[in-house]
Amino acid sequence: QKAKRNINNKKIISNISKYDAIVSISREDMFILKHKYHCNSVYIPNSNTFDSYSMPRANNKRIIMVGRFDYLKGQDRLLKIWSSIAPKYLNWSLMLVGNGSTHDSMTRLSQNLGISKQVEFIPYSDEVEKLLQTSSICAFASREESFGLAITEALQCGLPTVAFDCNCGPKDILTNYYNGFLIDDDNEQEFANKLELLITDAGLRTEFSKNAIESVKRFDKRVVMNQWDELLNNVICSKQKRLSTRNQSL
Repeated sequence: QKAKRNINNKKIISNISKYDAIVSISREDMFILKHKYHCNSVYIPNSNTFDSYSMPRANNKRIIMVGRFDYLKGQDRLLKIWSSIAPKYLNWSLMLVGNGSTHDSMTRLSQNLGISKQVEFIPYSDEVEKLLQTSSICAFASREESFGLAITEALQCGLPTVAFDCNCGPKDILTNYYNGFLIDDDNEQEFANKLELLITDAGLRTEFSKNAIESVKRFDKRVVMNQWDELLNNVICSKQKRLSTRNQSL
């Protein structure tokens, strides 16, 4: 991804010490910048997208994934996982929301896996919040992420979420057996097991839904803006101190 490539971009790295602070939207990138490149990196996540928090509006038997269609987003992985359990839950469906280069190949894959009747493809639209609110579970199969905004959006709508522990963002958002499940990357069998657990245990879904809403409040716009205010104030104060020390030495 662009963020990951930038960390390894020699031109950017050679100038990194000139900056007063580098903001990272994942803790993993923050630690890389701090300890490998010895710069002042600060973790400030993206803020929540929606203005409110809500429990799912209906007990629809639907799993949803929102994201552009490309290799890194891993819709192929999710379709294979769903195909391993879908025949047992014919009243459940998977909805994939988004546009992108692999959309047509994913449509064909669902047909080849024999699950096309239990998979719905929806172009990305302004109705994402409504689609989330009328689903029951979020599944997130990305191979790599910089943050994971689609996860925080799902949590805002009270959706328990199952995601792979890919680089970098999901581990900053999900807590096992609290608001969802974080699965070792590429462990498709365990991903399927946890999806099945949520499908069959409505009580667990309700518990996770309540926890999901509470867990994502730390990404509230006011909270995140306070972090930015604190960072900018620290940078300004630090600059003023350096200028004062320099003037005194002249």
